[in-house]
Amino acid sequence: MTDLQISTDLSIHTCGGCGWTYGIPSGWHDHAKSHGLRWRCPNKLCSWESVGYQTSELQKVKDQLAQRDQTLAFRQERIDSLNRMLGDKQRQNAALRGVVTRTKKRIGHGVCPCCKRTFSQLSQHMKTKHPHYGKA
Repeated sequence: MTDLQISTDLSIHTCGGCGWTYGIPSGWHDHAKSHGLRWRCPNKLCSWESVGYQTSELQKVKDQLAQRDQTLAFRQERIDSLNRMLGDKQRQNAALRGVVTRTKKRIGHGVCPCCKRTFSQLSQHMKTKHPHYGKA
């Protein structure tokens, strides 16, 4: 007769269905954990199945990538929104520059900006003393 001694590390678990306590080899448990595998209770009277490790390392990386994609999409939306706002402000500034230029030209030609009347003295003053005013 030959005696054989084997030692192995076991990971101890308790069944969520029948409450039976059992052990599975630690190496297999680590493998299941890293690959998101599931297992059944070894008690044949129970149909309970482990939830396994649904968040394996691969799943964690996939979740991180999905989170980064969402963050990038949000940031891109924000950049697009800010670019639209910038374009709107640039158009508003261009319109205001046009209004200021027209007003300066009218004043340069002697037209009052308030009552729209023409004053020959203002026109003569602007031509002699400020010849470059309103030339845009």
